[in-house]
Amino acid sequence: MRFANTANMQVASRYAVIDFIPPVGPIRLTVRWPRPPQQVTLVPSNAPLATRWEAGLLHVTVPEVAIHEVVVE
Repeated sequence: MRFANTANMQVASRYAVIDFIPPVGPIRLTVRWPRPPQQVTLVPSNAPLATRWEAGLLHVTVPEVAIHEVVVE
């Protein structure tokens, strides 16, 4: 799963400078997952994520996305 923070995305037709992108989060995810994961990590921040797996569903909370992050098993 990939996340890109577009909270302050340029939408004007003319060029404008954006010097601050506010972080977003927490983001709660529920995805179908066939088995309990060994470890789930947020990349590139390299932070381990707490998970809950039950009945084929993986529940993950990404605490914050500054610019971009990827959730990997």
